[in-house]
Amino acid sequence: MTQVLTITQLGNPILQQKAPEIDNLLDADCQNLSDSLITTVQAAHGVGIAAPQVGRSLRLFIVASHCSTKSTKSLSLVITIAL
Repeated sequence: MTQVLTITQLGNPILQQKAPEIDNLLDADCQNLSDSLITTVQAAHGVGIAAPQVGRSLRLFIVASHCSTKSTKSLSLVITIAL
């Protein structure tokens, strides 16, 4: 289920840990986390978020590119998921 996740604050030890690699990107838990990261970054009007920033020690991050409002062309939101 997609949800807006709580963003971990600076000073939380999880942000200093080396996160493990993801074994199976197609795993349902990983897919749900990816969807929730997208929802969270959109709700925060951010440009990116990593799994440790929401309390999950995994090597996964989302980058969302937004079109400039001054652009004359209409571009879609481009979301990149990286491991």
